[in-house]
Amino acid sequence: MRRIILSLMVGIAMTPACGAQVNSSDSQTLQAILSELRQLRAELHNQQAQNQTMQVLLFQMQTYQSAINRATQRTDDARSQLSGVREAESRLAADISRDEDSLRDAQDEADKKRLAADIERSKGGLASFKTMEQDRITVLQQAEAQLQKAQDSFDAVQNQLGQLLKGLR
Repeated sequence: MRRIILSLMVGIAMTPACGAQVNSSDSQTLQAILSELRQLRAELHNQQAQNQTMQVLLFQMQTYQSAINRATQRTDDARSQLSGVREAESRLAADISRDEDSLRDAQDEADKKRLAADIERSKGGLASFKTMEQDRITVLQQAEAQLQKAQDSFDAVQNQLGQLLKGLR
């Protein structure tokens, strides 16, 4: 492309130097060629700007995709931890229920005291699990919010890239 432009420019520059007579039709032809060269140069400049914009958008998409992957992993981890806490909480609640049934059926005072102490200790543990559950829910909500933010940013860049590609067609 540049060689063609350079050849045309050299040809235009040499024509008067060689002493050739330039009549009006040659002048019009040269003006048309010069106009075409200017137009090609402007199109080339515009294409380069679009290519640079596209490269920036593709880089941004890669960055946001990495952020989405990390946020997805954090969200999955938070869900897993919340599930583990809830399972442990359910097991402890079942243990408390079983101990309460045993306490009602117990005849020996020593067994009743031991079971009552176990129940109180388990209820304290259950309260701790409730607190842990709330903490895990908060962590999960934060991870989901980060994931949504990363996805929204990715979608915005993807839309910009789509608009740029539509303009190229």
